[in-house]
Amino acid sequence: MTKRATTGEMLVYAAIILASLPVRLGSMHTSLWLDEAWVANSVLTPSWKEMFYYSQWDQVSPSLYLALTRLLTSVFGYSEPALRILPLTAGLLALPVLAIALRKLFGRAAALCGVALLAANFWAVKYSQQVKQYGTDVLAGATIVFLLVRYFYTPSQRNFAWLVGGVFILTFLANTAVFAIPSALLLIILRLERPGAFIRSVRVWVAGALLALCVALNYLVFVHPNQDRSLVAFWAASCLDARHLLTSAQKLFMAFAELLVPPISPVAVYAGAMAALVLLAGACMAVFQAVRGSDKAVLILLAGPLPIAVAAAYSMTGSYPVQGYPRMLVWALPGCAVLLATAVEPLFGTGPRTFYSLAAAALVAVIVLQVVITRSPRPEERNREAMQLLSQSMNPSDLLFVYSGVLEQYEYYARLQGWTPPHAYLGNFGWPCCARNTEKRASSPGIHNFAADLRQAVQVKQPGGRVWMFLPSAQTGHWSAGLRERLNLVPEIMRGVSCHEILRAGFDQSLVLGYECL
Repeated sequence: MTKRATTGEMLVYAAIILASLPVRLGSMHTSLWLDEAWVANSVLTPSWKEMFYYSQWDQVSPSLYLALTRLLTSVFGYSEPALRILPLTAGLLALPVLAIALRKLFGRAAALCGVALLAANFWAVKYSQQVKQYGTDVLAGATIVFLLVRYFYTPSQRNFAWLVGGVFILTFLANTAVFAIPSALLLIILRLERPGAFIRSVRVWVAGALLALCVALNYLVFVHPNQDRSLVAFWAASCLDARHLLTSAQKLFMAFAELLVPPISPVAVYAGAMAALVLLAGACMAVFQAVRGSDKAVLILLAGPLPIAVAAAYSMTGSYPVQGYPRMLVWALPGCAVLLATAVEPLFGTGPRTFYSLAAAALVAVIVLQVVITRSPRPEERNREAMQLLSQSMNPSDLLFVYSGVLEQYEYYARLQGWTPPHAYLGNFGWPCCARNTEKRASSPGIHNFAADLRQAVQVKQPGGRVWMFLPSAQTGHWSAGLRERLNLVPEIMRGVSCHEILRAGFDQSLVLGYECL
């Protein structure tokens, strides 16, 4: 029997969402970092074709995400907050969608625990403020759980259309939605009692054909043309290994432990492992109940563990990373919420006192998350401020050396601020994964040495002009950390060409240098 939330419950969920707003809005105005900048630049290309098949970077963002972002920029512009409207909105919408789904499956206390898991998740909050698809991944995951639950309780023709049509569309909004396709098909097959064998058979064939079509279209039209060997190689170390199943299972467990609780301390690592164990207990309980004939337990397995198992199997082909990058698993948080609710439901009564006590705990968890994020701000690339300094400091005869790893950021902020240096030299060393057509973008494509690149920049500058540099700072935790040794050689290289430093300004993970040359 389906259950509906009372007015009191809806007010509690609204309070949780409102309490999470300050931390969810806190980074809307921060500068775009590398991955965000190339997504933004692809969205701002002149043609839709160039956006879907971005010539300067591997386009891994889902097609519908790109299309919606492009439409929003046509209305709100292309500032940082405008570009982040879609992931922010998606992250917020995921909460009520998940709440409705969980409330139909569980008692109000267990459902609240599941929603609180998502509302207070560090990674879900962080990545819903970035110009990437991770916020829409979470919404897609929550929506699929909702559609599965809806069809489970009422397998009508209308809900069948919503389930199949919803998964079809969501596959283009979030590539990770493909992991839930087996769950949708199995749910249609396993509803044995209704609506009848013949209708069920027709629905299975229709659903199978449509979902196979969406997978084929998405892969052949968008994914395959954008695939690149460098990206596959980059992700290889973060994929599971089918030859070592036990080790892979351990890595997957720890990946979810990190997803649930960021490992900022040994205590946090332990807490994450305990949280992952609770989810594992929920999965085991569902298996046990399913063996005993519980249809609800089967639904829980379809909504929670099965998409994760499909993702793990896909990872073993070397195609999807599941460890080391929590953002690649945020789509699974709604399924984790289902497992958490399963595990804790036997622990709580049905009285209002229990619910409101848990509601207070959930609000505290959201507030604690805000305190943790506020007091432990993560380093960022303050590229906007760096470009503003350059625009204020450079003379018409000066030259700007742009390191390859900040080229996307440079191009975005040059467009946003309406300023480009009179003379720019684009470096050709240290390209991050997975840049394309680098030889067409670099000022000296034949040079593959950082020191030689700098010397060449000094040679081509205007007489009497100064040399400015826009570089990554190579700090610990940044993608450029491995380049620290080479970047630290800049002063020595510049002294070798008779240049002395006149300015050094750090902007967290970005760096601006100025040199006067004889």
